[in-house]
Amino acid sequence: MTGRGKGGKGLGKGGA
Repeated sequence: MTGRGKGGKGLGKGGA
């Protein structure tokens, strides 16, 4: 989940 844009768990920080 990298660079997904979720920002819910501090993992998807990519800006989908």
